[in-house]
Amino acid sequence: FAISDEFKTNLLGKGVPPEKIEVIPNFVDTDFIKPLEKANAFARAHGLAEKFVALYAGNVGLSQGLEVILDAAERLQTRQDILFLIVGHGSCRESLMADAEQRGLQNVKFLPLQPESEVPAVYAACDVALIPLRHGITENSVPCKTYSIMAAARPYIAGVDAGSTVAKLTESVGCGVCIAPENGAALAEAVLHLKTDTTARQAMGKAGRNYVELHFAREAVTGSYRTALEHLIGDGDLTLAGQTSLSSE
Repeated sequence: FAISDEFKTNLLGKGVPPEKIEVIPNFVDTDFIKPLEKANAFARAHGLAEKFVALYAGNVGLSQGLEVILDAAERLQTRQDILFLIVGHGSCRESLMADAEQRGLQNVKFLPLQPESEVPAVYAACDVALIPLRHGITENSVPCKTYSIMAAARPYIAGVDAGSTVAKLTESVGCGVCIAPENGAALAEAVLHLKTDTTARQAMGKAGRNYVELHFAREAVTGSYRTALEHLIGDGDLTLAGQTSLSSE
């Protein structure tokens, strides 16, 4: 089982027979992460309700290249209505916070990793989410946060290489904007564009939510696994395998 067509291509290049490969993506719990009001308790508690919030939530590590967020924030320092929010932990968090302080960025806010129960409210509190990655590692990478953002009906700005899985998904669904990785100027410009175009933001969020419900919801993905397994060993054999497993326990 491969999670994208790009991973399938990689396996084919290594000599795996095509009949032995099924493409089934990861899933997101669309009952747990769903569209919510922005002015929720989390947003009010952290002063987010009155700001245009560009959110990064997840691992604050090397592969994300989160310095690009600081670069964009530096370009938009005079826009007091825009806030860059970084939520999470990771090996680069302390150095990133020190960098933001050294630059004197008042439009960047750091929050620690939040309890899982707060995840829907965290995404709902933003106006646009960020998916930054470094050059050269984005081809087959589909960060799980991509599906969570779409499930929350929020648009995203993805810093990914052209032709990558995320770039293809974004173009096909119309759920976000893709820019060159590690480009602070492009990120700042994309944030400003989505800030001024409310209609586009809403349309992207709706398109993303509709798409995950059809293709990345738990029920859709587990149904694909069942179909693939039944095709592999046959309905009767699958039932027998389940009975044998139970009896052996």
